[in-house]
Amino acid sequence: MGEFFKSWRRKTGCVTLVVALALMRAWLKSNQLYDQVVFRHMHSAHLQTSTRGYFNWRRTYGISDREQPHKDLPSGWRSFVQKKMEMPDMLHGKTIVWRRKGLGFDLGSGEYGFSNKMFGVASWTMPYWSVVVPLTLLSMILLLSKPRVAKPKKAVEPTTAEGA
Repeated sequence: MGEFFKSWRRKTGCVTLVVALALMRAWLKSNQLYDQVVFRHMHSAHLQTSTRGYFNWRRTYGISDREQPHKDLPSGWRSFVQKKMEMPDMLHGKTIVWRRKGLGFDLGSGEYGFSNKMFGVASWTMPYWSVVVPLTLLSMILLLSKPRVAKPKKAVEPTTAEGA
């Protein structure tokens, strides 16, 4: 059994499989719970959310008066049971500057405001399957492929000079 894990492929395959399983757990958890991590940096707020099989990163920043967005939202991690609803559109109700959408991916940027305070938002959403499936396939290839047999190296003997 010890011989099985000597190859770098087997070790990498095991690490890849552990990462894929951890992400699969987060994927399954996201169908029941809404997880959110909030942290602030100067005049912006960064929100990472996991819900309905999707991972979303969103950066909200003040455009006018360098206003701090989401002042009422505490920094840190929180998790709660979500109601039965569709995947929320992170750019809904905002003036969209640019957006690319397809196959569950959503990348975009927008602006919104109220009472002369303007905020900008950059958002990207990706489905968990887009990471879990390739990592699982990669780990399968690394773990199940046959290791190469090392060929013995030929010993090169030094040639002797003539007349010596």
